[in-house]
Amino acid sequence: MSLLSKSTILNLLLPLTLFFGGVEDVCAQKPADDSDMSAATEEELKAEFDSLMLEDKLNSFIFDMNTALTEIPLATPSRLSMIESSTARIDYSFNTWVGSFQAEISNNDSLLSMVAEYKDIHSEVTKAIAEAKTRQKEVVDCRDALAYMVKADTIYKSMLEKAVALSLTDKTADKLADLKEKEKLIAAEVDRFYQLVTANKEKNPVLDGQKREIEELYLSIKKRSAEIQAAEYKPFFQRIKDQLLGIAAVSIILMFLSMIVARLKAWKEMKENLKKQKELMNINNKEYPQI
Repeated sequence: MSLLSKSTILNLLLPLTLFFGGVEDVCAQKPADDSDMSAATEEELKAEFDSLMLEDKLNSFIFDMNTALTEIPLATPSRLSMIESSTARIDYSFNTWVGSFQAEISNNDSLLSMVAEYKDIHSEVTKAIAEAKTRQKEVVDCRDALAYMVKADTIYKSMLEKAVALSLTDKTADKLADLKEKEKLIAAEVDRFYQLVTANKEKNPVLDGQKREIEELYLSIKKRSAEIQAAEYKPFFQRIKDQLLGIAAVSIILMFLSMIVARLKAWKEMKENLKKQKELMNINNKEYPQI
């Protein structure tokens, strides 16, 4: 076998060199493509992780507000105060946190929806706390008003007896005037408590019994108040005259009422008689046929 020439050998190696050179170029480029894909995937994962973290934090705020909302209806005054303070702190933290991630949240529809949900629940909590405070204030007002009315009713009974006794002689006119001034101060307090109870027009079945009792006591107190203020010294014969006039006035009223009752009775009897006469006429007309 003859030896190959140098040019022949170079011609044979050229294709192999080109082939392996191309393979090396491809191999050199492949790691670069993998690196780009890896970097893109890492960014997507990071963005998804950040979004999940934000959602988890928003869910935490929503859960805390919902928990407070469920506790409000049965909360005692002290517990309601604690809930109000707690929700105020939660809302402050929420607003601060949302401000820190405003850019991320504004570009995510899911996060924006959760922010809106939180704000709706917070509005419900604020409204529920205000309503609970109103109910609790009404309970306290009724309790305090009833206690004061019961005490005032006893005081007024004693004051009226004293006012009548002081009005029997003109020597105690100054004491009677002092008693009337004292009564005015108590009456003002009675009116204040009564207005507290009647200010709220909403129906509350739990307090209906107390309100009726307060109403009865208030009317009784106002009646005695008028009698105390009207008390004044009158000579003996003047008092007798006033009593007789009072009796006469009652007699006139009774006589007037009796007269009205008698007239109503007579009118009713006349109506019955007319009805009977009409029925008799109808019967007679049926017995005798008309031509």
